Formats: sequence, C-alpha cells, structure tokens
Amino acid sequence: MPSAATLTQRSGRRGGCLANLLGVVVIVMVIGYGVTLITAPWAFHMGGAWRATPWWSGWARLTSPKSGDYGLFVTLAPARRVGRRGAASIDGDATLCDAHGRRYVLHLSGGAIGHAWLDLNGRPMHLYLVNRPFGATFRTDHAAWRPRLNLFGQFVGPDLVLSDRGAFADAFNADGSLNRSAAGYPRPDLGSVTFRLKSGSKRDFDAACKALRP
Repeated sequence: MPSAATLTQRSGRRGGCLANLLGVVVIVMVIGYGVTLITAPWAFHMGGAWRATPWWSGWARLTSPKSGDYGLFVTLAPARRVGRRGAASIDGDATLCDAHGRRYVLHLSGGAIGHAWLDLNGRPMHLYLVNRPFGATFRTDHAAWRPRLNLFGQFVGPDLVLSDRGAFADAFNADGSLNRSAAGYPRPDLGSVTFRLKSGSKRDFDAACKALRP
C-alpha cells in the first residue's frame, strides 16, 4: 500500500501537469488574440465602437412582400483564410426563422469590398448565407444547399444595414416553403428588401422569432 508521502507526490505531479496544460492553453489563446489584433484590427471595431472580442452578433426582423416575415441572426468574425493585405474577409454563422416556425442554420462568408484595415463602418460588404447540410462537401444534390442568400450593405454606426436584392423572393415560395428552383444569385428584378440588424443576443432573436408566429 502506497505511503501517504507517495500519494502526496503523485497528487502533486497531477496538479503540476494540469497547471502546465492550462498555462499552454492560455498562451495559445493570447497568441491567437494578438495575431487577430494585428492582422484584422477591424474585427475589434465592428458596430462603430471598440470591443474586446473580435466578433459581432446582431439580429433583425424583415418582411418579404412575397413570402412574409422573417427573423435573422448573424455572427461575424474574421475568416481564418488569409486574404490580401487590408482585405476584411469574414466567416460566421446565421439563423433564419419564419412565421411558420421553420428554422434554417446557415453558414456565412464574405467580407468588405475593397480595403478596410481598421474599421468596417461605411465600407460596402457582401455576405453569402447558405445552408450546408451534414456531408454537404460530398453531396452532388445542390438543392439541399438551400436557402442561398446574397446580402449587400454596410455598417452604419452600431447597426448593420443590408439589402437582399431579391434574394428572399428568389429563395422562398409565396407560402414560405423553399423554392427548389431558386437561382441562388441576386435577383433585383424581384424587388429588394432593406433591413437593419442591431447588436443583440440569441435570446433577443429567439424572442423575436416567437413573436412572429400567429
């Protein structure tokens, strides 16, 4: 049977290993934070003010004349891919809900058009939202990648103002169901919807989705 001293030594070694591991994790996080601060300083200024975290979340309620009311929640963050110097490449995710209780979890990509080194405020942006089901990379049935929404706009102070250039009218039928023959690219001939996303939490968005339902 191990002595009390031996057990104490073993416990000390385990505690030391845990502390070392925690220290490595903290160092990696600090390095990652510093790299983002240097390579994508704009990420800390989304929404018109300095923020400690390099991401921005916001939501909006919008109405498509064709298919009704929707709620949209997005989270924007710097993309991991390396773009040209001064380019603001964005990755993130989005959730779309409608008045019928449907929800779509979407992948978000895009960025600022042109250079936006320190601040995105007033910089034209293009965001592409697409449904990417499990195993989508290996699927040839691209109908499963719907809805696909191209959105255009810019940060105006604390808000993100976007126009869909006909994307919702193209992506959804009049009853709110997915349009399986949607083009998936801007259709301004179908009419544009402009909406304003305000900084907010997923809880705010969930409450807005609940209010959409009759």
